[in-house]
Amino acid sequence: MIIHWISLFIVICFLAFSYYKRYSLKTRLSYLGALFLLSFIMVLPIFGLSFFTLIGMFFLEKIWVLLAAILLIEAAINKNGKIVRFIFAVVSIVIYFFIRKFI
Repeated sequence: MIIHWISLFIVICFLAFSYYKRYSLKTRLSYLGALFLLSFIMVLPIFGLSFFTLIGMFFLEKIWVLLAAILLIEAAINKNGKIVRFIFAVVSIVIYFFIRKFI
């Protein structure tokens, strides 16, 4: 179980580094999109129940919190599109709680 948290820590470190280096929102969201696709592929039933399936399910759950955090930080930093980013962040948090309840 600790391997899940180590991999999540690596993702959070990348996101923190991206704010330090001032990467664009598009770069951050493309990284999360690639992580989402990889997690979705790992959860597919072709692999059966394995270690990769568990990591994929873990990331599919946590990716919504990371997306909400990125959108809330961007809404606080930038003045353009604050309301839209805030609404998407709230929707991401609601999706996260929905997944937590039913999984």
